[in-house]
Amino acid sequence: MNTIKTLSIFIVSYLFVIYINEFKIEDFPTFVVSLIALVISLIALIYTIETYMLKSGIYLRGMYGITFFNSDSHQAFINQITLENIKDKAIIIFNISMKIGDNYILLLEDFKDEPLIIKPFEIYQKKYETVYCYISNMIKLDIQELLIDQDVKKIFILSTNHGRYEVKETVNFHHPLQELSLNSCTTLVHPCRSVYKSKVIGEDVSYIIDMDDEVIFLHKGDEQLQIFNNFDLTSHSLTSRDNLEIFFEQQKQLGNIKYNFLQVIDADIVHSDIKKKYFAENKAKDNISLRKRIHCKYLTLLNLFRSQIDYMLYKMKKILHI
Repeated sequence: MNTIKTLSIFIVSYLFVIYINEFKIEDFPTFVVSLIALVISLIALIYTIETYMLKSGIYLRGMYGITFFNSDSHQAFINQITLENIKDKAIIIFNISMKIGDNYILLLEDFKDEPLIIKPFEIYQKKYETVYCYISNMIKLDIQELLIDQDVKKIFILSTNHGRYEVKETVNFHHPLQELSLNSCTTLVHPCRSVYKSKVIGEDVSYIIDMDDEVIFLHKGDEQLQIFNNFDLTSHSLTSRDNLEIFFEQQKQLGNIKYNFLQVIDADIVHSDIKKKYFAENKAKDNISLRKRIHCKYLTLLNLFRSQIDYMLYKMKKILHI
């Protein structure tokens, strides 16, 4: 699309120069009208060409991730793939494979029973589990080094309703970690959540009531709120987990509440795993001084220079087989 726009701008500029060379003062009104008509015609032409290009052929971008090893296996494997349909038309895929180097084709998915349909401008993502081994012609094949080696070319090959298709372009993906390479003083922040039975527990939650099929969060000041229909919580019941269990048992005996199973959990116990890992606490600052920013920029450029040198040395060692 960018090529079409660039070519169109070049044509407009060329025609404009021709008009200027032949321009005469007395022809000014005619010149303006002709120029406006030319611009409108070219805009319509660009729009028509772009619409046609979006409907014709196929165009996909792809991306993959590799797990080099995990606790279950030493085998490297493709852990995730992403395919993005750039066209304004659905694409039917019968199988997805990856060409590794010049000699190997790794079959990732076979949709022979139910072909995959990627709708217009849609993204298809799939995650894969650990691989035990790789087999070719009933022989166990070790492709570990080929998968790990980033210099070995890896290309998606798709069997589509248009025939064989190679995905030559990667998905335009940006990760926040890339910001760290642009500024050494940038800090990546992750949200951290405590979860109990798929329900997220806030920092101010004091107790978790696990009652039959229901999970209720209670806070220290909830005695002022009417949470339950037939009774109100008391300040004494909310002082400890044991008091709260006794309180609910009393309400059950009085007939104010019915349950077959009830467990009161101290929310601090659920939060404890996070507190053990992240015990330190720092206050975030709004901005940094000019001196600090200059220092960060210097460190960033230095790290980029070092990484380039390391990569050049790595390539030289590969060429010289050191």
